[in-house]
Amino acid sequence: MIQRTDIIWLAEVDSTNRFALDNFRWFESGTMIAASAQSAGYGTKGRAWLSPPDVNVYASLVLRDFPFPVHSAARIGSLAVLRVLRMHEPGLPLSVKWPNDILCGHKKIAGVLCETRDNGLVIGIGININMDREAALRASSNATSLFIETGKRQPDVGIFVSELRNTALDLLEQARSKGDSELYEEWKSENYLSGRSVSIRCPDQNTVSGLVVDFSPDGAIILVENPSGNIVEIRSGDLLGY
Repeated sequence: MIQRTDIIWLAEVDSTNRFALDNFRWFESGTMIAASAQSAGYGTKGRAWLSPPDVNVYASLVLRDFPFPVHSAARIGSLAVLRVLRMHEPGLPLSVKWPNDILCGHKKIAGVLCETRDNGLVIGIGININMDREAALRASSNATSLFIETGKRQPDVGIFVSELRNTALDLLEQARSKGDSELYEEWKSENYLSGRSVSIRCPDQNTVSGLVVDFSPDGAIILVENPSGNIVEIRSGDLLGY
């Protein structure tokens, strides 16, 4: 069993994911690295993640000997964020946006980034908790926070870190005991893009447009391409419109 008491709190770090990866060999599986601020936070493809002090969750969960593919870890992170936010605000219109964002309505409230190291991986999670509108606009025109959505400031951002860790480890134990197909179905049912028309720029710089009809177990988004009607599976890319 993974110990559930190991949370390492840092006042500031360049990035909790980078810190976890650089020191991976020293951490037990289940260790959570959390920081009050990040000086060089990053998301997918190294994009900067604005990380002002004392207002948001910046955390990374270390998992050794992870028995599933990386996309399963991303599902665990995304579902953990959904469950924890719903504990606090059950009425929020939350969803997952492929490949790694959490939306509230049409705006991004959180992100998940999984990176591998040696025989395991790190699940990085950023959630905008008490960020105000001005700071959110500096982050992105499409960013929001729990405070912006509810008008309520959370007195203790740290409680979200503890809840995220416990929820993610619960999901991991569920996957280990039953397989990860249930998590796949739950993640798929939460996806914002289902039934929507999207445009995606693929790694080869070609753009594919079509209707989202499904998501594969390995994390690919499945489109009916316009105008050909071909079925296309895309495993990575940038959403240009949705």
